[in-house]
Amino acid sequence: MKTCNICNKNKKYEDFYRDSNKKDGFTLDCKECRRARSREYYYIHRNIVLNRIRKYFHENKTLILRKSNEYYFKTLEIRKEKAKEYYQKNKERISIRNKEFYQKNRDKILRNCKEACKNPSVKAKKKEYNKRYYDKLKLKNKVASSDSSAIAQPYTGD
Repeated sequence: MKTCNICNKNKKYEDFYRDSNKKDGFTLDCKECRRARSREYYYIHRNIVLNRIRKYFHENKTLILRKSNEYYFKTLEIRKEKAKEYYQKNKERISIRNKEFYQKNRDKILRNCKEACKNPSVKAKKKEYNKRYYDKLKLKNKVASSDSSAIAQPYTGD
């Protein structure tokens, strides 16, 4: 047990941040008091803090963006798996939410679709997508029909 210097309450060591400079290896104030103090500092000095963050980002923009990009691609598969798991666990709830959203925003959605379909670049993209989709579908049907014809033929013993 350790006593916090701010609130003077006895708390477990896990309620304190680690600090290798201190004799016992933990900070003098508990996590709760440290968070409250940090929050208070931020609200009082909000502009200073935000300017410091902006300045750091401006000076290190390429490094930050590179690391962000690396992290994005490194965790892409994990995020896809988690999203798939979440969807499987919550299919019904997601379906209900989507239906409710569509019902509430039906007019706006249809209006946006009509406007998008009038756009020539959207028309071209849609035409290209449909062509690729139907080509894939034809190929699948061809493969499926050739497989089924092979199955349907009787065994001749050769």
